[in-house]
Amino acid sequence: GMTSWTHSYKNLARLLEKNGRAKEAMPFLDVVADRLGDDGLRFYSALLLPYVYEDTADIDGWRKSFKKNVRALSKRGISITDPFRMEGVPQYYLSYHGRNDVKINSEIARLFRKSCSVAMFRAPHTLSYKPAERDAKVRVGFISYYFREHSVSKMTLGLFKGLPKEKFHTVLYQFGFKDHI
Repeated sequence: GMTSWTHSYKNLARLLEKNGRAKEAMPFLDVVADRLGDDGLRFYSALLLPYVYEDTADIDGWRKSFKKNVRALSKRGISITDPFRMEGVPQYYLSYHGRNDVKINSEIARLFRKSCSVAMFRAPHTLSYKPAERDAKVRVGFISYYFREHSVSKMTLGLFKGLPKEKFHTVLYQFGFKDHI
């Protein structure tokens, strides 16, 4: 029936994606997303990027398509009801481009907040929280499995060190490995 072929299409898409063939994977993901009404999968497909590129022109083309996909999703008005069913973070490969991704990542975050209200839940006891005057620093916690000898920690270490200590109280939470950065 329909369920078995959607499962097969999704598996084929994942296989293509893992083999660096993102452009070929996207139509299969889109068909499954349409058939199942799965906006989380549609979101994933729209943000899918390869991790190897021919040249800078190839990167430019993918970035242009990526931005177009984000705008199209925003206009479409998607609804993600269960973010825990979402399968990964395909926009991660934006960082491989060596470009400033602040604007596009902000657009993705706005789209996610708009389309996934459950992710914006805030515990009632935190609604009235006000930091003590004596500690006016912004408290920021970063959580990752990759705060170790890994490319993620090497790429973000400068960010952590660059936050002004007089304005920010930062804490790094690492889980999994025991090595140190």
